[in-house]
Amino acid sequence: MAPRFATASRGSGLVEVFDTATGCPLGAYALNQAVRVAWSPSGRYLAAAGLDETRTWDTRNGTLVNTILRPTKSLIWFSDEHRLALGGNDGAIQVWDAFAGTLLATWKEASPVTVGTVVSEYEPPHAIFDFRWSPDGRSLAYGSQDGLANVVDGETGALVQKFAGHSSGVWRIAWSPTGRRLATAGQDGIIRIFATDNGGQVAQITHGFGSSELQALDWSSDGQRMLSGGYDGFVRIHDAERGARLDAIDNLTAARKDHPRDLATLRQLALTYAELGWVDDARVTFGLVHGIAPDDPRGPHGRGRSGDRFFPRHGYRFLRLDVRPLPARGKAPLSRSTHHRQ
Repeated sequence: MAPRFATASRGSGLVEVFDTATGCPLGAYALNQAVRVAWSPSGRYLAAAGLDETRTWDTRNGTLVNTILRPTKSLIWFSDEHRLALGGNDGAIQVWDAFAGTLLATWKEASPVTVGTVVSEYEPPHAIFDFRWSPDGRSLAYGSQDGLANVVDGETGALVQKFAGHSSGVWRIAWSPTGRRLATAGQDGIIRIFATDNGGQVAQITHGFGSSELQALDWSSDGQRMLSGGYDGFVRIHDAERGARLDAIDNLTAARKDHPRDLATLRQLALTYAELGWVDDARVTFGLVHGIAPDDPRGPHGRGRSGDRFFPRHGYRFLRLDVRPLPARGKAPLSRSTHHRQ
């Protein structure tokens, strides 16, 4: 079977299937206010979530397999190609038999609605917006309008980890290829990357200028880059590793304000600048280190003004990262820095 992709359109009430290579339409299925689609592991069955119900089709013959009368914001297949996890507008997570249409388990109960509040049709306050299985298939992550991304056990539904930080809804989530990181994309236009072993945030990346609600998020296969798509009409590719270093710079800069002459902070800040390729900032900061401790063996001149300096902790070698005073007139001479992985 040729590679295909599917789309859901809330406006037209259609779920459409296209040939990936040619873009030609292969089929269309009716679903009122369709919002999400999910292929079964074999690619034979296609499930789609709508604001009124969820439907499953057999794409080999185009027949409707089953309808679940459950308003749904997100859905995902289990590896057995028999069960579906549905994320409700009410915040509930339920496991259904995709073919019999029977409820098998409730992993998360519906969240209570405050009396007297007006619930948005498109952004209910507790709605589950996205599901993603971990690379090993043992854990299921989900994001909700509550501003949280949680991970549950893939067999029991028991809560394993919580990830907080977004000021509003978490609309998309994505595991890194190794499963060691979980990225979340928020309604606030921010991408946050968390360590899955302890739940700590390790990076923060802004999608674009200003506030832009995010509707797409994914990692590259090597885990080095991230893709995000927002309501600003742009799809952007980010350096996931660089995003972590940018986050480190924010922390180090804040620490420097409190302790402007702390050598450890200045050294780490200078090294992080250099890893990012920000040579001017690295040169200035190394200059501050040299000014405070000119004989410091860990500074850029620890082995002579033009000697090589190796930083084994980070695996980089910096050659001729010279700190020179600006001449009285004319342009400052350019210093060259070269680095390579060991």
